[in-house]
Amino acid sequence: FKDSFDMGLGNWSYVTGLGGEFICKNGMLQLGPYGKIAAGEDGWSDYSVEVDIKAGSDINSGVIFRVTNPAEGGEGWDCMLGINFYQGYFAGLTNKGLVLAKQNYSWEELASSEVHYDPGRLYHLKVEVKGDNIKVFIDDMNRAVINYTDKDPFTHGKAGIRTEGAIAYFGNFTVAAK
Repeated sequence: FKDSFDMGLGNWSYVTGLGGEFICKNGMLQLGPYGKIAAGEDGWSDYSVEVDIKAGSDINSGVIFRVTNPAEGGEGWDCMLGINFYQGYFAGLTNKGLVLAKQNYSWEELASSEVHYDPGRLYHLKVEVKGDNIKVFIDDMNRAVINYTDKDPFTHGKAGIRTEGAIAYFGNFTVAAK
Protein backbone atom coordinates (compact mmCIF):
# COMPACT_ATOMS: atom_id res chain seq x y z
CA PHE A 1 0.00 0.00 0.00
CA LYS A 2 1.31 3.42 -0.91
CA ASP A 3 -0.20 6.91 -0.73
CA SER A 4 1.38 10.25 -1.61
CA PHE A 5 -1.86 12.09 -0.69
CA ASP A 6 -2.18 13.63 -4.15
CA MET A 7 -5.68 12.17 -4.77
CA GLY A 8 -7.51 12.64 -1.47
CA LEU A 9 -8.34 9.86 0.99
CA GLY A 10 -10.21 7.46 -1.31
CA ASN A 11 -7.80 4.59 -0.56
CA TRP A 12 -8.38 4.77 3.18
CA SER A 13 -11.00 2.54 4.80
CA TYR A 14 -11.32 4.31 8.15
CA VAL A 15 -11.19 8.09 8.56
CA THR A 16 -12.23 9.99 11.68
CA GLY A 17 -11.28 13.24 13.31
CA LEU A 18 -12.36 16.40 15.05
CA GLY A 19 -13.67 19.14 12.81
CA GLY A 20 -12.98 17.38 9.51
CA GLU A 21 -9.37 18.53 9.46
CA PHE A 22 -8.25 16.37 6.53
CA ILE A 23 -6.60 18.44 3.81
CA CYS A 24 -4.56 16.85 1.00
CA LYS A 25 -2.29 19.40 -0.68
CA ASN A 26 1.12 19.30 -2.38
CA GLY A 27 1.65 15.62 -1.57
CA MET A 28 0.99 16.05 2.15
CA LEU A 29 -2.00 15.27 4.35
CA GLN A 30 -2.83 17.82 7.04
CA LEU A 31 -4.41 15.93 9.93
CA GLY A 32 -5.53 17.22 13.28
CA PRO A 33 -5.84 18.40 15.86
CA TYR A 34 -7.44 15.02 16.61
CA GLY A 35 -7.71 12.29 14.01
CA LYS A 36 -6.79 8.84 12.84
CA ILE A 37 -6.97 7.09 9.49
CA ALA A 38 -6.30 3.47 8.58
CA ALA A 39 -5.94 1.47 5.38
CA GLY A 40 -5.23 -2.07 4.31
CA GLU A 41 -6.50 -5.41 5.54
CA ASP A 42 -7.27 -6.78 8.99
CA GLY A 43 -5.19 -9.85 8.05
CA TRP A 44 -1.91 -7.94 7.53
CA SER A 45 0.60 -9.27 10.06
CA ASP A 46 4.33 -8.74 9.46
CA TYR A 47 5.15 -5.50 7.65
CA SER A 48 6.92 -2.17 7.70
CA VAL A 49 5.16 1.18 7.62
CA GLU A 50 6.92 4.44 6.72
CA VAL A 51 5.84 8.07 6.57
CA ASP A 52 7.27 11.58 6.42
CA ILE A 53 5.97 13.76 9.24
CA LYS A 54 6.26 17.36 10.42
CA ALA A 55 4.38 19.60 12.81
CA GLY A 56 4.60 22.89 14.66
CA SER A 57 5.57 23.52 18.28
CA ASP A 58 3.31 20.74 19.61
CA ILE A 59 3.41 17.18 18.34
CA ASN A 60 1.87 13.85 19.33
CA SER A 61 1.66 12.26 15.92
CA GLY A 62 2.80 9.16 14.10
CA VAL A 63 1.77 5.80 12.70
CA ILE A 64 -0.74 3.26 13.94
CA PHE A 65 -0.27 -0.39 13.01
CA ARG A 66 -1.82 -3.81 13.51
CA VAL A 67 -5.05 -1.85 13.93
CA THR A 68 -8.34 -3.69 14.41
CA ASN A 69 -11.75 -2.50 15.60
CA PRO A 70 -11.22 1.27 15.24
CA ALA A 71 -14.05 3.36 16.68
CA GLU A 72 -14.98 6.97 17.37
CA GLY A 73 -15.26 6.09 21.04
CA GLY A 74 -16.40 7.75 24.20
CA GLU A 75 -19.78 9.01 25.26
CA GLY A 76 -21.47 10.67 22.30
CA TRP A 77 -18.78 9.38 19.94
CA ASP A 78 -16.30 12.03 21.07
CA CYS A 79 -13.41 12.20 18.57
CA MET A 80 -11.03 13.57 21.21
CA LEU A 81 -11.64 10.57 23.44
CA GLY A 82 -11.83 8.26 20.45
CA ILE A 83 -8.28 8.94 19.31
CA ASN A 84 -7.22 5.94 21.43
CA PHE A 85 -10.24 3.80 20.53
CA TYR A 86 -8.74 0.94 18.55
CA GLN A 87 -6.75 -2.20 19.19
CA GLY A 88 -3.18 -2.07 17.92
CA TYR A 89 -0.09 0.07 18.34
CA PHE A 90 1.10 3.68 17.95
CA ALA A 91 4.65 4.84 17.28
CA GLY A 92 5.34 8.52 16.90
CA LEU A 93 6.92 11.78 17.88
CA THR A 94 5.94 13.80 20.91
CA ASN A 95 7.55 16.90 22.38
CA LYS A 96 9.44 14.54 24.73
CA GLY A 97 10.76 12.23 22.01
CA LEU A 98 9.82 8.99 20.31
CA VAL A 99 7.16 6.79 21.91
CA LEU A 100 5.73 3.31 21.33
CA ALA A 101 2.29 2.61 22.81
CA LYS A 102 -0.20 -0.23 22.81
CA GLN A 103 -3.85 0.64 22.34
CA ASN A 104 -6.69 -1.48 23.64
CA TYR A 105 -9.22 1.37 23.69
CA SER A 106 -6.83 3.08 26.11
CA TRP A 107 -3.18 4.19 26.08
CA GLU A 108 -0.38 1.97 27.46
CA GLU A 109 3.14 3.28 26.86
CA LEU A 110 5.51 0.39 26.09
CA ALA A 111 8.78 2.21 25.39
CA SER A 112 10.20 5.64 24.68
CA SER A 113 13.44 7.27 23.65
CA GLU A 114 14.62 10.84 23.92
CA VAL A 115 14.77 12.36 20.46
CA HIS A 116 15.32 16.08 19.96
CA TYR A 117 12.30 17.55 18.20
CA ASP A 118 12.67 20.62 15.96
CA PRO A 119 9.28 22.19 15.10
CA GLY A 120 8.70 22.47 11.36
CA ARG A 121 11.40 19.95 10.45
CA LEU A 122 10.47 16.99 8.24
CA TYR A 123 11.19 13.61 9.88
CA HIS A 124 11.08 10.14 8.33
CA LEU A 125 9.46 7.56 10.64
CA LYS A 126 9.57 3.82 10.06
CA VAL A 127 8.16 0.88 12.04
CA GLU A 128 9.00 -2.77 11.38
CA VAL A 129 6.75 -5.34 13.01
CA LYS A 130 7.43 -9.07 12.81
CA GLY A 131 5.87 -11.60 15.18
CA ASP A 132 6.14 -10.14 18.67
CA ASN A 133 8.98 -7.70 17.82
CA ILE A 134 8.54 -4.00 17.02
CA LYS A 135 11.37 -1.75 15.80
CA VAL A 136 10.98 2.02 15.45
CA PHE A 137 13.33 4.16 13.37
CA ILE A 138 13.55 7.94 13.00
CA ASP A 139 15.53 9.40 10.07
CA ASP A 140 18.35 6.78 10.26
CA MET A 141 16.79 3.64 8.75
CA ASN A 142 19.83 1.54 9.74
CA ARG A 143 19.47 2.03 13.51
CA ALA A 144 16.32 1.26 15.48
CA VAL A 145 15.74 3.82 18.22
CA ILE A 146 13.22 1.50 19.90
CA ASN A 147 13.45 -2.31 19.75
CA TYR A 148 10.63 -3.86 21.78
CA THR A 149 9.28 -7.39 22.20
CA ASP A 150 5.63 -7.59 23.29
CA LYS A 151 4.90 -10.68 25.38
CA ASP A 152 1.18 -10.47 24.53
CA PRO A 153 1.14 -8.93 21.04
CA PHE A 154 -1.59 -7.91 18.70
CA THR A 155 -0.71 -10.03 15.68
CA HIS A 156 -2.49 -8.47 12.70
CA GLY A 157 -4.33 -5.43 11.43
CA LYS A 158 -4.39 -2.34 9.25
CA ALA A 159 -1.90 0.53 9.22
CA GLY A 160 -2.45 4.26 9.33
CA ILE A 161 -1.65 7.57 10.95
CA ARG A 162 -2.86 9.38 14.05
CA THR A 163 -2.48 12.76 15.72
CA GLU A 164 -3.60 14.01 19.11
CA GLY A 165 -3.74 17.65 20.18
CA ALA A 166 -1.66 18.92 17.26
CA ILE A 167 -1.93 19.58 13.56
CA ALA A 168 0.62 17.47 11.69
CA TYR A 169 1.55 16.94 8.06
CA PHE A 170 2.17 13.49 6.60
CA GLY A 171 3.59 12.40 3.25
CA ASN A 172 4.89 9.34 1.40
CA PHE A 173 2.96 6.76 3.42
CA THR A 174 4.11 3.23 2.54
CA VAL A 175 3.34 -0.25 3.88
CA ALA A 176 5.44 -3.21 2.71
CA ALA A 177 5.18 -6.90 3.63
CA LYS A 178 8.06 -8.40 5.63
